[in-house]
Amino acid sequence: MTDQPPSKSSGVRDYFDRTAQSLPTFTVLNYGFSSDPEDSAIPAEEPEFYCLRLYEHALRSIPILDAEVLEVSCGRGGGAGFVSRTYRPRRLVGVDLSPENVRLAQARTAEAVEFRVGSAEGLDFPDQSFDVVINIGASHLYESRARFFAEAWRVLRRGGHFCYSDGCWADDDCSEDLLSVGFELLERREITANVLRALRRDSPRRAALFDALPNRELREQYKNWGGVVGYRAYERFAAGQTRYFSPRLRRPEASEPLPAPRGPRTLSRCFPRAALHYRYWFRARLRARYRLPRPPARICRTASPTPPAAASRCRSACAPRVHRGDRS
Repeated sequence: MTDQPPSKSSGVRDYFDRTAQSLPTFTVLNYGFSSDPEDSAIPAEEPEFYCLRLYEHALRSIPILDAEVLEVSCGRGGGAGFVSRTYRPRRLVGVDLSPENVRLAQARTAEAVEFRVGSAEGLDFPDQSFDVVINIGASHLYESRARFFAEAWRVLRRGGHFCYSDGCWADDDCSEDLLSVGFELLERREITANVLRALRRDSPRRAALFDALPNRELREQYKNWGGVVGYRAYERFAAGQTRYFSPRLRRPEASEPLPAPRGPRTLSRCFPRAALHYRYWFRARLRARYRLPRPPARICRTASPTPPAAASRCRSACAPRVHRGDRS
């Protein structure tokens, strides 16, 4: 019997466990939000001001006082602590895949927040347990974003709100996945410019924390994903290769149960051409109903970097897609 390859989730968990040990300083792990003017209740001297501003933006106009709130992928608890202090929910639970993140959250957060180790794609809560579900900048790391959306819908009470924001590839608009689960789209905003503004203002602080690490390889690695100006994550946002969205969603009051999982004889297997036409029709219908922009050229998901010969073959086969191997 051959060993199974490691799953994406296990790799993400191990990575953040190691990061919690080598770089425990951060309490909030996101790219931040900045506007002009800031119009914020957060003290300007707060070290993680811009990271907390993203929470403040995502929770705009959401009734949280005395509500039961779940944060999925709560990280080290800095965001959950801010929500507890600022918005005063009756109950707040934070779930994260990394045991080390949860350990740091439990040690640092003085507020009455319950932290648990758990998976976003299999939330260990009964149906309709929460009034608000929060997820900030994490769903791109999941095995299946659609499974997480279905779980968020399941644990929300009818009329409950889903406060969601994340970055994605330029052609990867998750609106279709969210609406197909059953969410009602209240507002959809692209905040890439706000994220870039926050990263430019916060870059010196981030770079100083990374530069304090003794291991040069780790320093460069963390700068690449940590949003430091001139490094990979920042440059991808600046070039338009990745975008950041912040929709506000709600589970309708009269929402129906989720459809049962399909069996092996799905439409796509039995009638592949019909399934393709249905998918195009469904996407066009969603764009028309919610006035969503048409996506840009598709991005080939061929692993990056790609040898030149393979990249050439991919371009000819996938045109007019943008080849992902050309982005590194």
